[in-house]
Amino acid sequence: MRIDRPTRIAAALTLAAAAPVYVLLYGLAFALQQVLSLPETGPPTSLPPVAARSAPVPEPEREPTPTAPTQAARPVARVTGALHTPDGTPVPDETIELESWALEASYFGASDARGRFSIPDVAPGSDYEVRVLSESRYRNYSRRGLAVTAEGLTLDLVLEPLASAHLAGRMVDAEGSPIPLRTLLLQSSHAPGLALQITGDDRGRFTVEGAPTGRLTFSTRTVPHLKVRGPLLTPASEADLLLVLDEGSHELGGQVVGDHGIPVAGAQLKLSWSYKQRGSVSSSARTAVTDPGGSFRFTDLGPGPHRLAVRADGYEDALETYGVFWNSGNVELRLSPIFRTP
Repeated sequence: MRIDRPTRIAAALTLAAAAPVYVLLYGLAFALQQVLSLPETGPPTSLPPVAARSAPVPEPEREPTPTAPTQAARPVARVTGALHTPDGTPVPDETIELESWALEASYFGASDARGRFSIPDVAPGSDYEVRVLSESRYRNYSRRGLAVTAEGLTLDLVLEPLASAHLAGRMVDAEGSPIPLRTLLLQSSHAPGLALQITGDDRGRFTVEGAPTGRLTFSTRTVPHLKVRGPLLTPASEADLLLVLDEGSHELGGQVVGDHGIPVAGAQLKLSWSYKQRGSVSSSARTAVTDPGGSFRFTDLGPGPHRLAVRADGYEDALETYGVFWNSGNVELRLSPIFRTP
C-alpha cells in the first residue's frame, strides 16, 4: 500500500507529540519493576516502638546490720586515807602516788590541812604501790602489794619525822681567823629538798636548832663558789663544827704571756682551793679572763696554796700552784704555743 506524502507528514507530527507520554509511562513501568523486585521489609519510615513505662522495681530488703554489743564501762574505785606522824599529828601538803606496773597506771593525790587525801577513778588491781616522797622533814614512805578492789581502799600512812639535832659552829679561814657575817646554805643527805640559810655573827659563829641529820653540805650560790662537804650529823646529837672557808683579804694577780713575752689577752683562768680537816673537805672556785694586756687579779682570798689553771687559743693548757699571803705580789704565767704541722 502506497502512503502519500501528506499522510507521512501527519503521522510524524503525531508521534512527536506523543513521545513525552511514552517516555513517562516507560519510566513508571521501570520504577514499578524495581519496587516489586526488592525483598519484603518493614515500613522504612516507621519509628521504633515507644517502650511502655514500667512500674518501679522495689529494692530488696536489707537485713539490719548487727550492732556491736556495748562494752561495759570499766569499774573504777576511790582510794582514801590520811597522813600523820607516829604521835597522830596530821601531815598536810604532801603528794601521794599510786602506781600499778601491771596496769601501767599512776594516780596522784595531796593531803589537806587535816592530812586526809582522796584519789578518785582508780582502776582495780592487785599490785599497787603507794609512795610519799616528802621534800620537807619526813622520811620517804613506800608500801607495795596493795590491792584496790571495786569497793575502794582506805590507807593509813605514818610518816617518820627526820630526826633533828642541835648544830653550832664557826666560820674561819685557813689560819683560824673568823669570817664575819657570811651566809651559807645548809643541806642534808636525809632531806635533799630542804635548804636552810645560816648566817654567822661578827665573829663567824652560828647555831641551828632542829638541824637535819645526815651528811651535811654548806655552800654559797653566789661568787665566789665556796663549799664544805662531809660533816656527819647523827640524830638527837649536838655538834660544834668548824667551817674553813677560802675567804679573806688576800689577792693574787699577775700577767699571762706567750712566746717572747707577748701578753695573752682573753685567756680563761680558774683559781681553785681545797682544805681537809676532821672528815670534811672545803673547796672554792673562782674564774676570770685576762684583759688586753694579759693581766688578771683575784681578790678576797683566804691564805694558803691556790691552783691556777689557764686555757687560751693557740697555747697549751697550763696549771700552776701559788702560795697566797698578804705579800704574795704579782706572778707571771708563761704559756707554750701549740705548733701545728702544715
